Amino acid sequence: MKQIRELLLYIACFSLIIFIFLPYLSAYQGSSTSYSADIKQDSFSQTNSTSASFSQRFIGGIAAVGQYIVSTITGRFGILSTTKNLAINITYPLNNQEVARGNDLISGEDDRGAVPNSITLVARVFENGTDTGFSSATCYFYDGSTYLGSSATNASGHCTKSFAKSTLSVGARAISVNYSVSTSDVIVVNTSQINMSIVKYNMTLTESGQRSVVGATAYYDGDSATIDIAISKVNSTGTYAYDPVNISANATNSAGTVYENGTHFYPGANITKISAGNYRTQVIVNYTFGIYVKWDVWLSNNNFTDIIGSALHEDLKICSADFGAWTDWSACSSTCTQSRTRTDSSGCIESESQSCGDCTGGPTSCFPAGTKVLMENGSEKNIENVKVGDEILSYDFGNNSIAPAKVLELESPVREGYYSINNLVNVTDEHPFYIKKKNGNFVWASINPEKAEKDLGSSSLAGTKIEKIEIGDYLFDNKGNLIEIKSIDYFPGEIQTYNLKSVDKFNVFFA
Repeated sequence: MKQIRELLLYIACFSLIIFIFLPYLSAYQGSSTSYSADIKQDSFSQTNSTSASFSQRFIGGIAAVGQYIVSTITGRFGILSTTKNLAINITYPLNNQEVARGNDLISGEDDRGAVPNSITLVARVFENGTDTGFSSATCYFYDGSTYLGSSATNASGHCTKSFAKSTLSVGARAISVNYSVSTSDVIVVNTSQINMSIVKYNMTLTESGQRSVVGATAYYDGDSATIDIAISKVNSTGTYAYDPVNISANATNSAGTVYENGTHFYPGANITKISAGNYRTQVIVNYTFGIYVKWDVWLSNNNFTDIIGSALHEDLKICSADFGAWTDWSACSSTCTQSRTRTDSSGCIESESQSCGDCTGGPTSCFPAGTKVLMENGSEKNIENVKVGDEILSYDFGNNSIAPAKVLELESPVREGYYSINNLVNVTDEHPFYIKKKNGNFVWASINPEKAEKDLGSSSLAGTKIEKIEIGDYLFDNKGNLIEIKSIDYFPGEIQTYNLKSVDKFNVFFA
């Protein structure tokens, strides 16, 4: 009985001791996914653990424990170390990835500014051998040896840096990132590096189907406006015709509103591939939709999630094409052509021309309006009023006498400048006259002999040697009298001129 009492007393004392020391044997529960943020306590010897997660764990012990090498410690007791082994990796862009440059200052590369001018470089600091990010690091970004800047890692261990690319040269770029930490954690992998390839995509847009109007080219209402798209890719090795995965081409008015049925895609039925890198599409223009049409073309390799190039064609004029009547034909020009025009309600002017006069070798020498021509009855008529069929006085060289002749053909070119002889006869420099030279010879002569000989062509005087008119030579008047040349004056400026291009029998008249 005595032994039983001693045993009970012993048990009671032992229980009291446990009760007194129980607080010193407890440990606290972790409340985060990172052990470094937990409260830890133990009154016994301990060593470290490499566990990756200690969330909602009890940590304590009544005896020394060994190193934990697993990712969970359910049912274990011990003190865990906070030291981590760290590494870094560039996650975007990928190694050897091609990146579109997108310079919107270069015509045909990114006219619409659809390609971002910069790329976001992304790296991640993490606990080596795990997928756990590290949030207490500073990353340092480099383009080759050029320092780009730094950024801190976020809760997932990611750090980023915006890198301007739109003005870079085409070719490879060595992008690298290293980092530092303010903790006692161990940096196992200090640097990550990738090669990024800058490329550019160029487009040339060429319109066709336009008509010529005065001062411009334009489509007429209802015309088919065609655009040819030539695409090339430029990388470090050269320039190549390129076929993207996706092309869109929108036909719009000048405000950018897309035509009905004006959205075209490739692949699809309304953009046609002509050859490698060459595509074509068209739209029927509508003047009431807008007085201009233009094209907006985009390129992509992933169904337009990312744009690799854009081009915008200039506004192309559209005419209403409701033209009025033609004007009268203009006077015959020095190039033996005449023209006429007609205008529509949108102000577009059509012009057409035709040949007139004789530009195959016949004379085109002329007189200004107001020059008097001696008629068969002895009267005078302004040269601009002479008609085909009129009878004039001519000269018969065979008989050396004045004789009547009929006007067969007229011309009225516009010329540059004229000469006045004795302030009596106004004429262009190539016009030939039958004169008496001051040495007594009778010859054909003009102010510009070379031009006159060329101008005679296939006329009746073709092949005739033309002398130069000089002060002191003599002209014939309409009565056959000789008049000494005392002055030859030039008057510049464009002027409408007239000529009796062809005269029956003698091809000569008095003016």
